[in-house]
Amino acid sequence: MSGWATNSKGAHMSVTTVGGILTTIPWKDIVKYGPTLLEAARELFKRSKEQSAKETLEERVERLEGNEKVQAQLIEQLVERQELLLSAIQVINSRLKLLFICALVTVVGLATCILVLLFK
Repeated sequence: MSGWATNSKGAHMSVTTVGGILTTIPWKDIVKYGPTLLEAARELFKRSKEQSAKETLEERVERLEGNEKVQAQLIEQLVERQELLLSAIQVINSRLKLLFICALVTVVGLATCILVLLFK
């Protein structure tokens, strides 16, 4: 997976810089939908606290079914966001491994050059 990121639609894109890695994270979507998700979760919690003793069994079942649908939508949205973040983390991880290898090769090469110069 080195150098490639997959977005939510399955499209592959090359990531070659730190800026490229950061742009694979859908920050606009996270900022855009984060408050909506939070508000929906608060509303769901609020509704669950406001149970009325006057509700009939049918009304309670309908309300619970509605809550279940909202919860399913929230979970679906959270899973989509988490998949995007995980793919970005995988790209960052592969880039860090590559950076470590390059740094190690550079240090070994530099040490070799110093030794050659010292013993020449």
